[in-house]
Amino acid sequence: MWKLMHIHKSFFIRETVIAMVINALICFAMTFVAFRSQTQIMLWGPGGLFLDLIPTIFMPIFCMALIITPTMRKRIEKGTAPRAPWQRKDHALLRLLPAASIFRAVTIGLFGLLLLLPITTGLLSTIKIFPLSLYEVLVFKICFGALMGVLIAPFILIGAMADKGENPCRESEA
Repeated sequence: MWKLMHIHKSFFIRETVIAMVINALICFAMTFVAFRSQTQIMLWGPGGLFLDLIPTIFMPIFCMALIITPTMRKRIEKGTAPRAPWQRKDHALLRLLPAASIFRAVTIGLFGLLLLLPITTGLLSTIKIFPLSLYEVLVFKICFGALMGVLIAPFILIGAMADKGENPCRESEA
């Protein structure tokens, strides 16, 4: 019941790679704007990486969910994307997601922030590599953005693909 067919797996891989690239570019842009005038970046304190991680984690995940969810629903409705072989309401974790795209995006963004911020800052604190140059921070953030795409995009895709029978594509008409 919970197994995905080959068509789903290849679709996930393609869509996840797209999300990885877009997230990497968003994280690069956000980081460059935030730190372009700094020669050395610390983890803690004003102008530090920790404060930058909050929007860097939340915003790309929020945007991914806000864009992918309605786009996938429309693609499924048109027949250009596969549906999941189960319904969202039958899945223990997916049923907790709101049906409305904006609320789903906020929920997933906050979940990603609460999950990734402590793990990331904990790892960065442990390896004690600070201060970093702008170049080093940009490389880190590009890789981090791609990692967020790998971790979060499949969950967003599955949630949108499993929205059978809820008619969420017409949520603005209600």
